[in-house]
Amino acid sequence: MKNENEIPLSDAELTSLFIQNLSTHPQYSPVPDLPIPLQNGVLVMKLDKPGIVKSILELEGGGTTDFFEATGNNTQDTCEGIIMAVGPNCSKYMHIGLKCQYSTQARTTFRHKGKNYLAMDEYSVLFIVPDEDTLVDNGVKDVRQLRREKKIPQQDQTLKNIYNHEQNEKDKKSDKTKGKIKPVSNKLK
Repeated sequence: MKNENEIPLSDAELTSLFIQNLSTHPQYSPVPDLPIPLQNGVLVMKLDKPGIVKSILELEGGGTTDFFEATGNNTQDTCEGIIMAVGPNCSKYMHIGLKCQYSTQARTTFRHKGKNYLAMDEYSVLFIVPDEDTLVDNGVKDVRQLRREKKIPQQDQTLKNIYNHEQNEKDKKSDKTKGKIKPVSNKLK
C-alpha cells in the first residue's frame, strides 16, 4: 500500500542515489599515503587512451555491423580517469573508485609512486561513467591544434640552434687571443 503523503524523489535525488550505490571500477586499488586534497579538491588517476575501439551498431532493419573508431595522435584525449581521493568539502556523490570524465582544462599533474595523477577541483569532474566499458569520444583534434603540436618542437629546436650558434660565436671571440698571449716562464731568476 502506497503512502499518499510520501513525496516522490526528484530526478536529481534519484541520480545522486544511483551514483552513491555504484560499485568501484575494476582498475581501482587504494594507494597508501596518496596526497590528501583540500577543500573541493579531487585526485584522479588518468586511464590510458585505447588504440582502436570496436563497437557493434544495431541497424534499423535488423542485424548488426562492426564500427571502428579511429584513435591516435589526431584524436582528442579521452579525459577519463578514476577518482582516487576527494577533499572534505566535496559533494556526497564524489565517490572514490568511480570512473569519471573530467574537463580538458584540468592539467595539474603530479607523480606518486611511479604513477601519474591529476589534481583538480570537483567542478572539473564533468560526469560519472557508470559502465566500465563505456568510452567517451571527444572527437578529432582541430587542424590548428595538430599544426601547433608539430610547430612547438620545431620552434624549440630552432631556439636551441640559435643559442648554440651564439655560444659558438662567443667561444670564437674568446679563442682569438689564443697563441698571441705568451705564457710567463717560471725560469726567470
